[in-house]
Amino acid sequence: MRIISHNVQGVKKLQVLQEILFLKCTHKPNILFILKTMVNKKNIMDILPRMGFEHFDYVESVNHSSGLAVLWNNETICAPILRKEQRAIHMLVHDVEKKRNTIVSGVYAIAQQRNKDSFWSHFLQLNTVIDLPWCLIRDFNELANPSERKGEQRYPNTKFARLNNFTNSINAICTLYGIPIHVEEENSYAFNL
Repeated sequence: MRIISHNVQGVKKLQVLQEILFLKCTHKPNILFILKTMVNKKNIMDILPRMGFEHFDYVESVNHSSGLAVLWNNETICAPILRKEQRAIHMLVHDVEKKRNTIVSGVYAIAQQRNKDSFWSHFLQLNTVIDLPWCLIRDFNELANPSERKGEQRYPNTKFARLNNFTNSINAICTLYGIPIHVEEENSYAFNL
């Protein structure tokens, strides 16, 4: 199963539809998460059906920031939405070929420092009720180590603690980092499960 995460920083931009169609054609994802849609319900309902997937769902942006959408085809997977939250969409994905169920969550995390602890506490709580393999597709707005830092800005060591504490607390078997896909200047990653 191939999952792509694409941070578009505004889904209304003209090139975004072309990028999504390009990703769909060249990488053939089963699931595609669009992060930072930054549009209201009316606009997202106009845009998503034109992206060439059988199914889609979304979480509206708040104050014209954030926003999250997921698109998928049911060719080799069956993927009902389990729950939608302001910052996440959770799906139960059944891979027909591998005969395997996985919880897949697309996440666009809070960027403001003052709200991050409650966000991570919520995900720790979710982990206590999930009894299947759980794949978090992300923009966590967190860094796991200093080598991920871009630019000259220095961060305190606490900047790297939240994500690492979370993965340690849930006994994550591995942390998969997606393969970067370069589409214009946006951040896109492909994950194979």
